[in-house]
Amino acid sequence: MTFEVVVEQLARRYAVFPVSPAPLRRKSSSLDEHLDYMRRFTLRRVYAESPREYSLRRLASEIEINSGRRYSADAVKDALVRHKLYQLWR
Repeated sequence: MTFEVVVEQLARRYAVFPVSPAPLRRKSSSLDEHLDYMRRFTLRRVYAESPREYSLRRLASEIEINSGRRYSADAVKDALVRHKLYQLWR
């Protein structure tokens, strides 16, 4: 087989099925609406004299008061990690 024949066969085989890129799915969470509040809470914790008073559970409960929806401390932590805010908590 010559190179031209191989290219022609490949063109016939793959010309029928155009390859379209798969759309990228942007994952989002309902906690993304509260990103600004999570940033402010994190900064308050960073500059506080006693950062132990600012826990993930407290942040989750304050978001619950503002939004009316309950979130677990793990969900809040995952959102902080996703938005690269959790590294300021250490």
